[in-house]
Amino acid sequence: TDKKLYQQKIEKQISNDNLTGLYNRMRCEQDLNQYIKDAEENGSEGAYMMIDMDDFQNINDGLGHHYGDMLLKSIAHNLVRVPGIENNCYRISGDEFAVIVHGETYKELSRICKDLREIFNRPWFLKDEDYYCTMSMGVVCFPTDANTVDDLIRKADMALHTAKKKGKNRVVYYNEKLKGGIKPWMIAACALIGVLLLILSGNDDKAAT
Repeated sequence: TDKKLYQQKIEKQISNDNLTGLYNRMRCEQDLNQYIKDAEENGSEGAYMMIDMDDFQNINDGLGHHYGDMLLKSIAHNLVRVPGIENNCYRISGDEFAVIVHGETYKELSRICKDLREIFNRPWFLKDEDYYCTMSMGVVCFPTDANTVDDLIRKADMALHTAKKKGKNRVVYYNEKLKGGIKPWMIAACALIGVLLLILSGNDDKAAT
């Protein structure tokens, strides 16, 4: 019925990113909370993977926001084609994405990480030329490393920050040793930047429609 279709449209607007069609930050946190509960009840494991593109600003500044948006859409298209994570890919903010691996798929975590890296090791065809835009990724496992949404995101951010600090284009798994090198103000700053990017990207999406 028309009422049901309208309800589905509203639900999609609430939980999906306007530009890429991926689930958004709110849906990511909802899913993550449920998967943590499932893992604790079933004695299983999962992983939260935070992906940030390296030097994406160079694409935006050099080619323009239109091509930056094209790149984000292409990345989203490639993420959902990775076996095992088709329904668990999210756009968190401007050039930041997340992936949740849970249930039986956790056994394939290494393969999924490899597949994700291969996506970004290939050139992107933009404005009649090939451009490289790699990614850095922080990975944290649940419930072993953390068993709340806030802790998982915070620790994934630590691992991601370490990946950037070590030279970008790499994957870092969270461990307790990382805590010593990350200051509280760094975490707060990264969180604030993420919120600002989300607000700006939302304004850009509205302006484009």
